[in-house]
Amino acid sequence: MFKVVIVFIFILMAADTTWAGNWNNGGKAKTFGGQNSCIVEGQNTKPTLEQMRASFVSCHQFYFSHNGRFKVAASQDPRRLYFDVVSDAFVDRQLKTTGLLSYILYKDGKVIKDARSPKDRLGYLYDNKTLYHSASVGKSLTSYLLGHAICEGHISSLDQTIEDWPLLKNTPYEKQRLIDLVNMTVGDSRYFISERVFLKNRLNIKGVNHETIRYWGDALQGESPLLSNKFNYSQMVSGLVLNYIAFRMEGNFDELLRDVYTNRVKIASKLQVGYVDKQAQPDDGRLSNSVWVTRYDYLRIAIKMLEDWNSNNCVGKYLKQLYRKRVKGNFGTEYGHGLFRRHHRYGKDYDYAGFFHTNIANTEDTIFGMAGYGGQYLFINFDTGTIVSTNAVHDDFDTAKLVVDAINGR
Repeated sequence: MFKVVIVFIFILMAADTTWAGNWNNGGKAKTFGGQNSCIVEGQNTKPTLEQMRASFVSCHQFYFSHNGRFKVAASQDPRRLYFDVVSDAFVDRQLKTTGLLSYILYKDGKVIKDARSPKDRLGYLYDNKTLYHSASVGKSLTSYLLGHAICEGHISSLDQTIEDWPLLKNTPYEKQRLIDLVNMTVGDSRYFISERVFLKNRLNIKGVNHETIRYWGDALQGESPLLSNKFNYSQMVSGLVLNYIAFRMEGNFDELLRDVYTNRVKIASKLQVGYVDKQAQPDDGRLSNSVWVTRYDYLRIAIKMLEDWNSNNCVGKYLKQLYRKRVKGNFGTEYGHGLFRRHHRYGKDYDYAGFFHTNIANTEDTIFGMAGYGGQYLFINFDTGTIVSTNAVHDDFDTAKLVVDAINGR
């Protein structure tokens, strides 16, 4: 019998006026905007409950959204979800002792595990209607939008270059193909690694997510060519791809968002896409691939991807093309999120397929993994129909068991 399993984990941090700073690695905390509110990833980080609550508010819900958000309407006929929930003592313990906010497991067309952090821990900040930050899961959602843009004829194919885009004319990115951008093989490590900026620029900006594509295009004028075909996990390319899609939509990007999320996914609550600068103009490349969605709408997105794959429609064929064109390598220790770094039996090996992690060590099926800062995971097993999704304020929960083992059917 065909089986579908989806797991959602949401980790939230409760509201508090205390900053979550100066508590990790001898007082060295990850900082954004001058505030130590975003918790460093990894098993050696031991934030207090108060620090996680502060991070939920000041990092996940404020820092990543202070530049404003573009709103996408909910469907008037949202996708119906079916429930046959069974209790799980291990999940409950994780929710009571870690930064985990929410956990959902979907199998055989039904939600069979569905739990949130207790109200006296983090749950008072987070419920079924909370729009929660995607972090780098938004990169994968950008790739999903790209598939729709290709299928609707706005972009010719993954082999198309971006040389028609004025914002990146005369820059090292000008003639790069989309497939190399989404596979992060354009070799841009001399300029950007993850969110870090090594490029000299007018305002001395150190984080790529703080400025528009127009700003970075100006800074990149006349710079040396990229190191071709060298994998580099870069925030620059994900923002670049999202804004290129918007450019190709010729002012109708909002229609693409509504078509995908409102009409096809059939979200039950509004969805929001972030800006890097709310004062910038649309043609400046101002979009961030940060997305805010409810816990059940993350599930709805995953179900729709699974349907696309199984029906072999145009978007499903696009996802399969990403898998065929994936970059093979051992990226986990250097580039992976906490799921891959912290657990040795999964820690070294995975392939990269167009903003999706795949072929993760010790998994057996065709799995697409979406992973983001702080413990946001949305995994789909296209062979069994299993899906796992998580949100969290910190990745200190057992990702090996709750995410990888769950998606692997163990």
